[in-house]
Order: sequence, then C-alpha cells, then structure tokens
Amino acid sequence: MLNDTVSIIVPIYNKEKYLEKCLDSILGQTYRDLEIILVDDGSTDNSLAICQRYAEKDPRIKIYHKPNGGVSSARNLGLEKSTGTLISFADPDDSLHAECIERLKRVLDETGAEIAYCYGLDLLGTTGRTQTKSDETEKVSVMPVRRYDWNSRKAHTVCWGALYRRAVTQDVVFDIDLKIGEDTLFLAKCIRKAEKISCIDKALYYYYVNDDSVTSGHYSAGKLTELKAWRRICEVFADEPFVYRSARAGYALRCREIVVKYCKDDAFMEQACAEAEREFKRNAGPLLLGWLRAGQCRYFIKTLYSYLLWNSWLKKKQARKTYEVEI
Repeated sequence: MLNDTVSIIVPIYNKEKYLEKCLDSILGQTYRDLEIILVDDGSTDNSLAICQRYAEKDPRIKIYHKPNGGVSSARNLGLEKSTGTLISFADPDDSLHAECIERLKRVLDETGAEIAYCYGLDLLGTTGRTQTKSDETEKVSVMPVRRYDWNSRKAHTVCWGALYRRAVTQDVVFDIDLKIGEDTLFLAKCIRKAEKISCIDKALYYYYVNDDSVTSGHYSAGKLTELKAWRRICEVFADEPFVYRSARAGYALRCREIVVKYCKDDAFMEQACAEAEREFKRNAGPLLLGWLRAGQCRYFIKTLYSYLLWNSWLKKKQARKTYEVEI
C-alpha cells in the first residue's frame, strides 16, 4: 500500500457525550499515517477540553477553534488546514470501524479511483443496537462518473464514510447557507471532478441516530434547505445526461420523503409542503421511468399514485401512526 497521509476532518459543536468514542475509533485505526483535524465550532460544553486532552496524547491531532458558524464552515476550515494527500470526514457523534481508512485506501490504490466509499451502519444512540440491516459481500465495484446513479440504493449521498484524493476536493467547499444536504452537494461536486468512483460493500462507518442530530427531530425551516441542495446537485450534472436524470430522480424521491416525514407538522404544512409537492411533480418523470425500467412495479405504482392523487396520498400519510421510512 502506498504511504499517503490521510487528513480526517471532524467538525465539533457541543458533542461532549459522544466525542471520546469518536476519537478513540479514529486513533484506533489500523492505518496509522493520519492527520486528525479537530475543528471546534465554538462549543460551549467540554468538547474543546476533550480535544485538548487527546491532543496531548497523540501528536497527529491538530485543533482549530473558531466562533460558531455551522458545520459547513467548520469543515471548510478543516479542508483549508489539511495537508494530507487524501481526505476523509467523520462526524463527532459517529465512529469508524478499526479498518475503515485502511480498507478504503486499499480500494483507492487497487482501482485507481479518485473516491472510495463504504456503507454506513445506523446505530441507535440510546442503546447502541443496530437499526439498519447490512447484507455485506465486501465486493468492490468501480463505476465511471458518467454512470453514477443518484437514485440507486447503493449510491453514496454523504461526505463521511469516504476517502477522497485531494485533486477532487481542491477548490471545493461546503455551501454554508445549507443546513441539511450540504454534504451531499459537496460529494456531488467532488464526483463531478473525478473520473471513476469505487465502493466496497462493507459497513465501515457507524452512524449514531440520536435526538441531537440536525437531521433528527421536528421540522424547522432550515431542514428545507435539503431541497435547495438537490437543485444544485442537478445543476452540477446538467451536462451529463444520465447523471442529471438520476439526480432529478433522487431529488423527487427526497421531496416525497420529506413530506412523509413532516406532513403531521403544522409548520411544515403551512410553510413548505407546497414547495415539496411542486418540486416532486416537476422531477417525478425520471423517478417513475427509473422504477419502470428496473421492474420495481410496486414503487412505480406508489409513486404514480402520489403524483396523480397528491391530496389523497397526503391524507393517508397524515393518518398513519408512526413515521414510515418506506416510500
């Protein structure tokens, strides 16, 4: 394996409950040539003190402290300060499999891809139990950028759980006006600069589902910025017909999922449901065609039902007792 320094960027804001487990998992990586960049985004709890304590024990850790500006500005500072030839990200309430970086690095070396990603395993923050099921084959697949399918269940849509060659992150930043979806857009911009992407069918990143997460909880206006992120993703691939269509399909699916998640929230219904409906219907064509071509008749019918009979579909979703992940 070629000896390249990997810069792991961790944006931190008030994560004292989870931070030690995250840092222990990074320090425990079997790949040792690491630059660990901890960006404290104006924490008001003991997060900075925890970072300093760990930095005293391991010289690979570099700490940067800044006024609170959001996760995007923290990651951008980390990118600016990083010196590694390879880049990776971790959130402070998550953790990594001990071989995460080593295996992703090996995939990059063996395939010549510019980006390698693994799958994430959702764990309940309260119990540590697995929420998602993983049928791992550990198979490595390689795809050209022009065939990247954003609507595939295997598509990567986050910045973490991946390893990037610096060439594709150069001059790419996280959009600071986005509260959600900023990492998906960052990934999209990196993919656009790459030639090919590789994936290992193995869960090497552990995503902790907890009430503190910005993606959890009740609706707030900032959560609708995810739709803005997907519009920008479509723009990134406007000159790549296949990827553009798949991005529109992914956008339509996300609009629908957001409605399913928040349709029982009065503020969402008043402020955002109409926009989500409009954007879903504007981009539903590629999604419906994709389901049809893939032989996914059940998903095609359910999506078509929501497209043609939106109000009836919406009332059914509002009448459900619990949040349905299934579309």
